[in-house]
Amino acid sequence: MNRYAVILAGGVGERLWPKSRATKPKHLQPIVGERTMIQQTVDRLEGLVPPERIYVVTAKEQRGLVLEQLPQLDGANVFGEPVGRNTAPAIALAAAALSKRDPDATMLALSADHVVRDLDVFRSTLADCCTAAEATGGLVTIGIVPTRPETGYGYIHRGADAGIKCKTKIFSVESFVEKPDEKTAEKYLASGEYYWNSGMFIWTASAICAAFERYMPEVYAGLVEMRDAMGTPGQDEAIRRVYGSAKPEAIDTGVIERAENVYTAAGEFFWDDVGSWVSLANHVETDEAGNVVVGPFEQIDARDCIISGDGTLITAIGVSDLVVVKTEDALLVCARDRAQDVKRLVAKLKARDDLKGCC
Repeated sequence: MNRYAVILAGGVGERLWPKSRATKPKHLQPIVGERTMIQQTVDRLEGLVPPERIYVVTAKEQRGLVLEQLPQLDGANVFGEPVGRNTAPAIALAAAALSKRDPDATMLALSADHVVRDLDVFRSTLADCCTAAEATGGLVTIGIVPTRPETGYGYIHRGADAGIKCKTKIFSVESFVEKPDEKTAEKYLASGEYYWNSGMFIWTASAICAAFERYMPEVYAGLVEMRDAMGTPGQDEAIRRVYGSAKPEAIDTGVIERAENVYTAAGEFFWDDVGSWVSLANHVETDEAGNVVVGPFEQIDARDCIISGDGTLITAIGVSDLVVVKTEDALLVCARDRAQDVKRLVAKLKARDDLKGCC
C-alpha cells in the first residue's frame, strides 16, 4: 500500500521533430500504438500501482493535456513545472509530495515516453525492484539486457550479485558508461556485464531524500521547502520559488553516478525510448523494400527509408536511406544516419525569430 509511481513527462522529444513540439511532445501523441505514450505508461501500471497513487510531473503548459488524457488521475497528483530544470528537480518535487503524504513511500520513477512489451515480465521486474529498494535502502535502476550492439544508449556496468531473494537478477553497479562507439558496444554485448540504461528508478522516499541531502544539498533545501508547503495555499508559490533558483541537472549525474548504494535489475523485457525517427524501425513492419511507413506512401525504387506522414500522400523515386516526416506546417528530409542531428536542427529553428514557433 505504500508503493507509488511518478511519471516524468517534461521532455519535448526534439529528435522527433516536426511531430514532437513543445506544445504537444511525443509522450502526448500516439507515436507507437493507438494510445498516447503517457497513456500506455499508465496502462502498464495496472495491477501494480492504482491510479490514486500515480503522480505526474510535467511542464506547466502541458498539464491540461495530461489531465485530459489521464482523467482517472487525481488532479492534485499532476504537477506542472513552471520551467524545465531536467530530472533532478522534477524528482525532488515528486519526492516532496510523496514524503509529505507517506513517509514510508516507495517511488517508481518512470519516463512517459518509453515503449515496453512483455508486460508481465515488466511488472514482475518492477515489483522485485521495490522489494530490493525496501530491503537495502538503496537506489535501484533497471538495466535492459541488450540484444544488439546499440550505440544510441548509455550503459550500466553491473557488479556482484546483490543477494536479493527474488525472481529478477539484481546486482550492484560498477559504473555508468556513456554512449559507446560500435566496436565498444560489441564488446559490451559479448561480455554480458553491461545493460542498457533505461532511466527507470526505484527507491524509498527516505532514500532519495537522503541522497539529495548528501549529493545535491541545494536541491534538497528546495525539496524541504516544497514538502513543507505541500497541501497548503503556499504550495504553488513554493514550487515557483524553488524552480526559479534551481540549476538544470539530471538525476543521473547529480545523484546516481555519485552514490555508492546503487543497484541494477536485469530487465529481460522489450524496451525502447523512441529516441529518434530511426527508432520507428523497431515498432513498424518494413515493406518489401525495407521502408518503414506510417501513412499513405507510394514509391518506385525507394529503399530503406523511414516515412511518416499526416495523411498527405508521400511519394519517392530512386532514393534510399532517407527520413521523411510530414506535418501540417513542416517537412523534414534527412539522411537516415543523420537522424540524431534533428535536435541540432531544432536548435537552429529556435534561434530564428521567424521560425521558433515551429518548435
